[in-house]
Parts: sequence; structure tokens; C-alpha cells
Amino acid sequence: MKRKTVKSEKLSSIGYDKAEETLEIEFPNGTIYHYYNVPPSEHRKLMKAPCIDRYMNLNIRSVYPYKSLG
Repeated sequence: MKRKTVKSEKLSSIGYDKAEETLEIEFPNGTIYHYYNVPPSEHRKLMKAPCIDRYMNLNIRSVYPYKSLG
């Protein structure tokens, strides 16, 4: 999955697979997480959010199931 580098203190890059509705988040330490069942509209809102870190914490992290890929 291709990821796009983002301006964020807590996130390095974000990718999205529309067909699978999977959001991929890379953190500065290299850890990657997949968040599942994330609708395309939620991904768009995340990418356009004034503060990606805050949006991620409030609307993604605590809402969608996820798995660490290491």
C-alpha cells in the first residue's frame, strides 16, 4: 500500500486501500498499524484535518479495529 508523508508530530505517513477499507498508519519509530472498516469519507476527513494527530485520536484510534504490523 502506498503511503503519503504527512505533517504531524506523531505520525509519519498514511496510506489507504479503498477496496479493503484499510487505513495504514506509520509512526516515526517505524511501527505500522492497519485500521479496518474505515470508510473512504473518513480517510478524506483525516487527510484534510487541520490537526491530523487530533483527528486520528478522536475519530480513528478509538473507533475502528486495528492491528500492529510491527
